[in-house]
Amino acid sequence: VETALRRHGVQVETRHIDAPAQETGAEIVTACEESGAGLLVMGAHQRTGFREDLLGSTTDYVLGNAALPVLIAH
Repeated sequence: VETALRRHGVQVETRHIDAPAQETGAEIVTACEESGAGLLVMGAHQRTGFREDLLGSTTDYVLGNAALPVLIAH
């Protein structure tokens, strides 16, 4: 995706975030704030029942706390 966007003149920055699962959403939001990002593109998947309750949802956290537009790909 990064290569395709660059070919079309879009400025792209990718980051690898290595954080415990319960902190990933906060780390993503912080990285966006620090970089001055104008759009966050992220993937999402469906968790069910107990797993969702136990782990929470990175996607839910980001959508509730990000101050920039978020594009979710499922």
